Amino acid sequence: MAERPIHVTSTGSDTDGLREFPDGADSGLLIPTHTTAQRNSSPSTGEIAYNSTLAALEFYNGSAWVDLNVESIQDIVGAMFTSNTETNITVTYEDGDGTIDLVALSGDITSVVAGTGLSGGGTSGDVTINVDASQAITALTGGDLTLFDDANNADVSLALGTSATESLTIQVLNGGSNKTAEEIHFSTATASATANHGKMVFDIDGSDILTIDDGGIDIASGKTIAINGSDIAITDTQLTTEQVQDIVGAMFTSNTETRISATYQDGDGTIDLVADDMTADTQLTTEAVQDIVGAMFTSNTETRIAATYEDSDGTIDLVVTDMTANDNTQLSQEQVEDFVGGMLGGTETFISVTYQDGTGDIDFVVPVNDEDDMSSDSAAHLATQQSIKAYVDSQTGSSGVDLSVVLALG
Repeated sequence: MAERPIHVTSTGSDTDGLREFPDGADSGLLIPTHTTAQRNSSPSTGEIAYNSTLAALEFYNGSAWVDLNVESIQDIVGAMFTSNTETNITVTYEDGDGTIDLVALSGDITSVVAGTGLSGGGTSGDVTINVDASQAITALTGGDLTLFDDANNADVSLALGTSATESLTIQVLNGGSNKTAEEIHFSTATASATANHGKMVFDIDGSDILTIDDGGIDIASGKTIAINGSDIAITDTQLTTEQVQDIVGAMFTSNTETRISATYQDGDGTIDLVADDMTADTQLTTEAVQDIVGAMFTSNTETRIAATYEDSDGTIDLVVTDMTANDNTQLSQEQVEDFVGGMLGGTETFISVTYQDGTGDIDFVVPVNDEDDMSSDSAAHLATQQSIKAYVDSQTGSSGVDLSVVLALG
């Protein structure tokens, strides 16, 4: 490393060497600057330079360059707390955030000293601290804590925390399980007729913000009470007309309407209800009916029969399974026909019934004679209307004779 002269003057500068030490503002010590790659390959112990690559001062300790950035200083200080001997405390250097954790160990208290207004204390065994009567504090085990000043019940102040306290939490515990108490009561009495008796006042920096008395809650002008970050009105809980309209209007918005449309008009607070055209044809088409009925035969459970809806021609194919199987408990068509045919072997009057086993048909024959002169005189046949009329006409000699009169006359 090339040697440069050092100039110490009160003014001026020498850019060829180290910067001087002038008086006044904008003064400082300018030391040599290099990058990591430009470090002196044969430095002297104690050599100092500014490393622009690391943005930190560094020095050569005789074996290596040591930088003096924040991390390096934290590591140096952190190492001072590592592998040491601590008593009743553990010390941990957190390299990630450059902090040092100090944790006092739990253990026996070696001494309890009573402070001002207290008595008792000790250095071993069970220790009791008593509150002096002069402090005007009465503590009852499992009971109330009463603060008072004198017999005249003068004003009493309870100060908690210190002047530097940023927040204060009051927690009332319920039993040994340390559950938060179900109720916390703040109460005052109205024993006196004076205006301030029975009143609770919450103030900030001496300015009353909220007052509670037997008349209700009073909020200072310009102040609000918020729940979950939203301001609420204390004196006016009545919804405005617009609010009611918006609530009801929302009930008609984004709903499902059938054959009617509902529209909330926010401008005038009205709801328009428009029924659809009721003259429109709501009759199902043949195809629609076929599809509905066809769907009733689809994906069902059939036993010994298959049902298929043919959408193209609107038919339903019903195919009975093999009825000749050994496990078939279903009567075959022939068996049904034989049963029905056998039921027709009774007595017939003016009709003959014949079961054709070969074709499975049943013949019904009514014996009728169509004879104008009724010459057969059969008691086993019926006459046709035409033959009856022709016979009557022939017997009376006129086609205009009333048949009912002829029959009546015999």
